[in-house]
Amino acid sequence: MDGKTVTFVKNCLVIRGSSLASDNVADNIDQFVRDVQQGTFRWIV
Repeated sequence: MDGKTVTFVKNCLVIRGSSLASDNVADNIDQFVRDVQQGTFRWIV
């Protein structure tokens, strides 16, 4: 993703132009998918 970091905060996806990695992304993929399906997902860029 162009070197951007993807992190999850509650039901929001936070994308920042940073080299920091998020350890909890994989743990939150299932919740992310559910939030998208339910329409409760928000993008924060």
